[in-house]
Amino acid sequence: MAAVPSRPQLFAQFHGEDAFARLEPQEWQALGIDNLVLRVFRNQSEQGGVLFNNPEFRVVKPLLRPFLSKMNDSGPAIWGWMIARRFDWLKDPRYLDRQSTGSGLEVIPRLDLFNPGAVKRIVAVYGDLAQSGITGIMIQDDLVLRSREGLSSWGRAKFSLETGIPAQISSMLDPRYGAHAHWVEFKNRQVAMVLARIVDRCKSQNPNIQVGLNLYYETPLQPKKSRNWYAHDLDLLLGTGIDRVFLMAYHRQIAAELGLSTAAAIEFFGRLIRQAMESCQDKLVVKVQCRDWKTGAWLPDSELDAILDRIPPGVGGICLTPVSWDDLPRVQRLLARRGWRADVSREKQ
Repeated sequence: MAAVPSRPQLFAQFHGEDAFARLEPQEWQALGIDNLVLRVFRNQSEQGGVLFNNPEFRVVKPLLRPFLSKMNDSGPAIWGWMIARRFDWLKDPRYLDRQSTGSGLEVIPRLDLFNPGAVKRIVAVYGDLAQSGITGIMIQDDLVLRSREGLSSWGRAKFSLETGIPAQISSMLDPRYGAHAHWVEFKNRQVAMVLARIVDRCKSQNPNIQVGLNLYYETPLQPKKSRNWYAHDLDLLLGTGIDRVFLMAYHRQIAAELGLSTAAAIEFFGRLIRQAMESCQDKLVVKVQCRDWKTGAWLPDSELDAILDRIPPGVGGICLTPVSWDDLPRVQRLLARRGWRADVSREKQ
């Protein structure tokens, strides 16, 4: 009998709340999916909130615990996908960040990472999620400080206090001034500090839990831009104790943003993954775009196969996203074409 190729851990990420009611975890495990990732928040809505019990933020539907109660020890690992800053339904300006508009500052619907009260709430809700019974937590891509954010009174005061540099917004945002480099470094350290606190709280509540962070594709390829655009310094982030780095290597999004053909984007994808592996090693989980963002259509088999062909051996995991509960036949065919079965998983947990 021919040898069956080994494979990385496989993740399937579900965006819809209907997954809690419709998903049959054992069926996905049987075809080779090791980890199911469910969204445990609702955003971009006045009716937003989270989907698990906690005392910090509004609970719109406590869907997570009933779902977990149906699981058994031999089932797939269940991950909660959770926001960190962008709580669109929050209106209390005391906890919200400010960004520069060029003519002044405006309140934005993102929690202020320099406000001790806001950070306390963020860390606390992750602790609640960690002790809910899940196996892992995927932190949303909003744990960033974009180039014109972080300018709350807390941020400016802390910057001036710790660096001794006057918190003049015009010089902090202008690369021609020395204050700018200090401000960028300051924000990068703050994001990493908040992430470290999240990881520490999660591990204290559940020593076996895994914590992963969604990472933009620019971070491993363009470190300087990543530090300026997102306050994401990969070395600092890797030093926080996170177990997984979920690289959002969405090839069609990359093609649209960079003006590339599909073929060129697939080649770009390959270079991106090789570069990311140098830093992240087996912590790396490559997120593979399965649908067109605009139409929602499942991508052609040949395109998905070409993407998976560019992922080299040694990567820690592959996360298919977005996936719906009724995509099981599509995913089954995708894995079958590669000879990936449930019994050839490379144990990573």
